[in-house]
Amino acid sequence: IYVDEIQDYTQAEIAAFFYLGSPGGLFLAGDNAQSVVEGVDFRFDEVRSIGHTLFDGDIRYIPDKPVKVRVNFRSHSGILNMAAAILDRLFAAFPKSVSALERDTGAFSGPRPGLIQKMSNTMLTQLVERIDGVVLLTHDEKVDEIRKVVGDEVMVFGIRYSKGLEFPHVIIVDFFSSLPESDQKAWKSLLSIRSDQVSGVEKLKDESPEVETQLKLLYTAITRCSKRLFLAERESSIAGNQFFKWSKMKKDDQPPLSVEQSVDDVDRLQKTADEWVASGVECGMQAETEMENDLEKARFWLKRAAADFTKGGHAEFYDRAMAHLEAVDIAEKITSIEKDSNSRLPVELELNASLAILALLKHSLVEQANRMMIDYVTPFVSEYTKRRLEKEVVSHLPTLAEDVDGAQIVH
Repeated sequence: IYVDEIQDYTQAEIAAFFYLGSPGGLFLAGDNAQSVVEGVDFRFDEVRSIGHTLFDGDIRYIPDKPVKVRVNFRSHSGILNMAAAILDRLFAAFPKSVSALERDTGAFSGPRPGLIQKMSNTMLTQLVERIDGVVLLTHDEKVDEIRKVVGDEVMVFGIRYSKGLEFPHVIIVDFFSSLPESDQKAWKSLLSIRSDQVSGVEKLKDESPEVETQLKLLYTAITRCSKRLFLAERESSIAGNQFFKWSKMKKDDQPPLSVEQSVDDVDRLQKTADEWVASGVECGMQAETEMENDLEKARFWLKRAAADFTKGGHAEFYDRAMAHLEAVDIAEKITSIEKDSNSRLPVELELNASLAILALLKHSLVEQANRMMIDYVTPFVSEYTKRRLEKEVVSHLPTLAEDVDGAQIVH
C-alpha cells in the first residue's frame, strides 16, 4: 500500500493501513511541516510506534526508520530559501510541533519571490493577465472573494486544498491581512528577532498557538510553486508589513529572501501550445477525480481544461471538455431531485441527459457516458425501462482502447 500526504491522517486511519497491508507492505510519504489538517498532530516516529503497539513488536510489520529526502526537484533555490526561513521560525517558536529537518537543496537556481504591497483589485487582475497560467492561493474562506475579483477562468484555491499539487506560477494573496486580529502582533514578534533567539519567541506556543498552523500554511503555499512566486497583499496589516520588512533584509551576508516588485516589473511568461494542452489534460484528469464527490469542483476543472485547450489550439480536446462539462451541469440538476420509487425525470431534463450521453459517445468519452447512464439516468426510470436500457444500450457500449497519443477511442 502506497500512501502520500501521510501527515494528514489520524492514528486510527494509519492503523487501518497496517491492517490492510501485508508485512513490510507499507510505503508512506509526507512532510510533517505541511500538517495543516485540523485535529491531526503528526510525527513519523509515531507511525513506527503504532506498528509496535498493533503487532507486539513484530518487526515484520514495523516500517523502517524514515528516509529524509533533501534534494527538491520541484522548486528552485529562490523559493526554497524562503520556505526554509519559514521553517526556521516554526522550529524556534514551536520546537515540538515538527521534527527539525535540514534545509532542502534545490536542484537549480531561480528568481527570488516578488512582494507587492497595497495591491488594488485592478492591479491584481493585471498581474494575473500578465502571467499565463498563474494560480492564486489564499485562505480557504477567501477563495470566493478572490475568484469574484479575477474571474472564474483563473484558478483560485484554498491553501489546504492545494496541498499535494504543484504549479509553475503562484500568487499568494492576502495571507497576512486575512490573519485574525488577535494574531497580528504575534507574527510581528515572531519576525522581529533573530531565529536563534529562542527565548524571545518560545512564549508564542502558549499565548498564540494558532500561529503554528499559520506558519505551516504559509510554508505549504510557498512550496506549491516551481518557477515564479509572488506574495501580494491588498490591505496593510501588522503581520504583512513586518513580513515584507523581514524578508527584504539581508541576513548573515546573504541576499534578501525576496524582492519588492510592481506589476510593471513582471516579465510576461508564456507557455507553448503543447504546454497549454498538457495543462488542460491535467485539469481534465483532476475533474475526473472530483466526479464522485464534488460536481462543482469537477465543473471548475473542466472549465479550466477547456480554456487551456483553447490557448493550445486543440479544438478536438476543447470539444471533449465542453461535452463533459455539459454532462456535469445536467448531472448536478439531476442530483437536486429527491429520489423515491415514484421519482421520474422531467421530460426536458431526460431529453437533455440523453443528448449529453450521445455527445459524450460522439467524442469517445465512453466511460463518462456509461457513468451518466448508470448513475444519473437509470435510477429515475421504471424497472422495465431500466432492463431495456441495460440490455439494449449499456451492454452494447463500445469497449475502450487508447490511441497513440493517449486519447480514448471507440472500437
